[in-house]
Parts: sequence; structure tokens; C-alpha cells
Amino acid sequence: MGRQTGWTLARLGANVVVNYGTYRRGEAAAKRAVAEAKALGGDAIAVRADTRKEADVRRLVAAGEKAFGNIDIAVANAGGDFIERSLEKTSLADWKKVVDAEIDGAFLLAREVLPGMRTRKWGRLVFISWDKAATARDPVLDYAVGKLAREALAMKLARAEVDHGITSNVVAPGYTPYPSEAAAKGMVRHGKAWTGRTRSWGQDVAECVAWLCSEEARFVNGSTIKVHGPR
Repeated sequence: MGRQTGWTLARLGANVVVNYGTYRRGEAAAKRAVAEAKALGGDAIAVRADTRKEADVRRLVAAGEKAFGNIDIAVANAGGDFIERSLEKTSLADWKKVVDAEIDGAFLLAREVLPGMRTRKWGRLVFISWDKAATARDPVLDYAVGKLAREALAMKLARAEVDHGITSNVVAPGYTPYPSEAAAKGMVRHGKAWTGRTRSWGQDVAECVAWLCSEEARFVNGSTIKVHGPR
């Protein structure tokens, strides 16, 4: 979903900072994502940063500002792993690994980009959650709690920042499979795999994020939009 979102924003003319490193190193994949973003019409850089670490997030945002200037859009997509395990089998280390990625990462990103957005009186914050965060019966308590906390942060920021021209919203996908890289490239270009789809993909999430970042959505604030089709 992060890859598709970056590509979609690049297709619309945005400069994109591709982040990797919270859970997966993915340097080769990040380089390919940058190349595709450029092919779609935007400019892009890749920055390895563990979004659970304060210094890494500061370096991530600083790299974006150095490369492109203002950070006008921030998408908190990096999150924890979805691992089914009962509460008694969840160690504190496992719990923190997931929850820190979900909430600390979102908090640190927002904190770094908000001052500039306030100065310019324009900004878009989008937090990626999960459509079943509040209702799932599966034993994924750390993941669900982290997503719920992320949603709560988004709602608090929506109220706090509205007078600064900044919106804060949540996109909550349902089950979303990973397409091949070739299929993903076709979808971002709205090829046959996109127009003929019968279920939701990461590209559907990306299109929703892009709309929330547009002028058309200027007065959409504090909303949670669920994106899911039939499995």
C-alpha cells in the first residue's frame, strides 16, 4: 500500500520520499519504487529509517526537506506485523515491536512535519489503519490496539490543527493482497488489471489517500474511510 500510494502521488505530480526500514530492509525494492515514481512523472528519493526511532524519523523528514523543500503531505503507513497469537503468548518485546510501530511512528512523523505545515497554512496527514481494528475477534491484540491508537491520534490532530489549514484523516483497508510488481505498475496506470478488478487492492487505498490530499477534499477532516471489497 505504501508503494502504491507513493506511485499514485507521483503520477499526480508529487515529489515522494519512499521510506523503508521499520521492519524490512528492502533497499532494492525501495530503489525500484523510486525509479517507478520518476517514470510516473514525480521525483523521488528513498530513505531507510526505522519509524519507531526518534532520530530516524527526524533524519527521514530532514532528507525530504533537503531534497524537495516543504513537506506538505505525510502518510503514516509503516506499521507492525499482523501475527495471530493469544495475549498470554505475547511477550512485552513482541507487543512493543508492533505497538511502537503503529503509534510511536505515527506520532513522531506528525510531530516532525506539523511545524512547517502550520507555517504554510496547508497540510495533509493520512493515517493507515485497519477496518476491523475495533471489532476483530482474531488474536491480534497488539496490532488492533496499535491501529485504534493511531486512529485516536488522527482524530485529536484533526481537531487541533483544523485552524492551521491542516487535515487529518484515516484510511482503514480491509483484507488487501499483494499484487506482483508488474501488476502493481499496471494498476497505478489504470490498466486492465485496475479497470477489470473485482476486489479491492492496494491501489484502491492509494487512490483514497490521494483524494484526501487533494484540494477537493479540503473540508474532509477527522474522517475514517474504509476501503474493502469482496474477498
